[in-house]
Amino acid sequence: MTQHCNVLIGCDQLYYEQWGILLLKSINRYNPWMKLHAHIVNPNQKNVLLKDVDYSFETREFSSDQNKIGYLQCCRFLAVNNKFTNSDLVMTLDTDTICTRATSPEYFTETAKNITILRHHKDRRWLAGMVTFGQNDFRQQFVKQLHSLPVESWKPFHDQNALQDLSSTYQFVEQNDKDKWMKYGKNAEKGIFMTLKGNQKNAHKYLEVYNKIKMGI
Repeated sequence: MTQHCNVLIGCDQLYYEQWGILLLKSINRYNPWMKLHAHIVNPNQKNVLLKDVDYSFETREFSSDQNKIGYLQCCRFLAVNNKFTNSDLVMTLDTDTICTRATSPEYFTETAKNITILRHHKDRRWLAGMVTFGQNDFRQQFVKQLHSLPVESWKPFHDQNALQDLSSTYQFVEQNDKDKWMKYGKNAEKGIFMTLKGNQKNAHKYLEVYNKIKMGI
């Protein structure tokens, strides 16, 4: 049986429209062999569905704006656990990301067979912007760790805290400067994916690169 190279994003309807559609189109443009999945929270009837993407949906109410952010940051990891087996090769990405270039199924497989995670270059905390899940029970234990707190109490960075808690149990492979998957900040355009963090979404020097890629999609 062919082993698919799966990429999954999770977000709400607004973020899907603002960022997700372009991310999915850019991946399909440069790496059409990747199998794309999108999990959308609280979709509307005018949802734009792309033909080369597998979708799942859920409807949910939130206890606060902070709870909404926290849940939306985590929903992709819940979806991975629901959609895939432990043997499936899966990568999750921040939705506010864009694909910049082609890569190979071999490089994807080499990365995704391990638990490969982006790490902050200064304070060394594990980041959830790009995660691969290996081929063990990590995805189940990640979800279990997320659910160590009631869903209605989830707040921003709950996913990062869960990763930190699991980092002593599982062997995480740090995505370092030799890797080309995810880049942010001043070297963002040098990655296979570039992502915009915080105020970068409004900064000309970052959006100039993002928009240049956008024009080629």
